[in-house]
Amino acid sequence: MNILLTGATGLLGNNILRALLSAGHSVSCLLRTHAPPRSLSGLNATLVYGDLANSESLDYSAVPDFDVLIHCAAIIHLGWRRLEESRQVNVLATQWLADCCRVRGKRLIHISTVDTLGFAVDGIPITEERRGADNPQSAYVVSKREGDAVIDELIGRGLDAIVLHPGFMIGPFDWKPSSGLMMLEINRRPHMPFAPGGGCSAVDVRDVARGVVQSLEKGRTGEHYILAGHNVTYLELFQMIARTQGQRGPRWRLPDWLAITGGRIADGIAYVRGVEGIVNSASARMGQCLHYYDSGKAQRELAYTIGSLQMAIEDGWQWLTSEGYVR
Repeated sequence: MNILLTGATGLLGNNILRALLSAGHSVSCLLRTHAPPRSLSGLNATLVYGDLANSESLDYSAVPDFDVLIHCAAIIHLGWRRLEESRQVNVLATQWLADCCRVRGKRLIHISTVDTLGFAVDGIPITEERRGADNPQSAYVVSKREGDAVIDELIGRGLDAIVLHPGFMIGPFDWKPSSGLMMLEINRRPHMPFAPGGGCSAVDVRDVARGVVQSLEKGRTGEHYILAGHNVTYLELFQMIARTQGQRGPRWRLPDWLAITGGRIADGIAYVRGVEGIVNSASARMGQCLHYYDSGKAQRELAYTIGSLQMAIEDGWQWLTSEGYVR
């Protein structure tokens, strides 16, 4: 197949690209800048250019021919300062790409997130049919939920699309460190006393990438699929990462009151500095929620498989070390 891929320089997008090429597909990557990134070095992909943050400037005729478009690009910011910027890519560009697919009669694989499904108040993993409580509001959660709504609406108007909801991904090729930032922070703070009080559905990014490739033909139009993994507390996950690095790791789960207080203090600092960091009241509240999910539907319909979390951590850490991210 001829695949058009957005977000090829990110953790998931880069692993999707490698999985597509391994499966024999021809891939064109839509990039924002004309400087070829190191993350695509040595990969047999065609590079095309267009700024998704300015989708009004894009032209359908400039988009190369494709059989399936995989939209993986997104702005991820668990805070409020970048809401309109997030909407440019997570909503407006999503709509433009979906319209391009609908006009051409092509399939769209829309990469969403489990964060649009809410969290498990009772700890029972959430399915596509059983939505959880709404996550704490943030630019990412709001804009990705709006993007999902755009796809669902266009499916009703004839768009051939499916929506995939990946869990918390760990593994190699994290060029612009996402989960890698967490691993690096644990390494920099060997005596960290607390881990966030919530939990996540942690998964090897390569498992998710293979699930995306399998969805090209197996996914049913109009369906949502969860591509998550092992439901663990952040304390368990942080300790696994720390042991991989030869450290003890945190000993306690962060209590809600301390997380909320820390988030508000970070908000105050952001107000003074005019820049909102990755720690703020929204991200602090998210860290206290149980983000547990059930990938059974994807396992049945997409032949999705969930591998070893320990191997994902080890391979991710080895990659960060080999690429010089570890001081």
